[in-house]
Amino acid sequence: MSDTMVAEATSVDVWARKFKGNAVSYAAHKRVIDAIASGVAKANGGYDNFDDAIAQVKDVWDALREQVADGGGYTPPVEMGFGSNNGSQIASAITGDKTSVTEIRKAFANLGK
Repeated sequence: MSDTMVAEATSVDVWARKFKGNAVSYAAHKRVIDAIASGVAKANGGYDNFDDAIAQVKDVWDALREQVADGGGYTPPVEMGFGSNNGSQIASAITGDKTSVTEIRKAFANLGK
């Protein structure tokens, strides 16, 4: 086999591994990647590029985390659909801090075993 053929075969093998690795990484982060790609692909109202998407999402995330820390003093009117949750509790739920009712029930049942 010539050196060119060996180099091409090696390159194919390397890219086959990279391709599979990229698929594994994508699968692990599919929801976020798809959301960013969808926003970048929008002609109007989307993101300019990946970095723009990340910057805007970070701004929103930071504002919500500030609301978690400092938003306990405001409870929206019940007509807004948030029940008796205050601003801090709402932001906490949006950012994934708040435990769901199902998780609370499971943990309490496990404690009782």
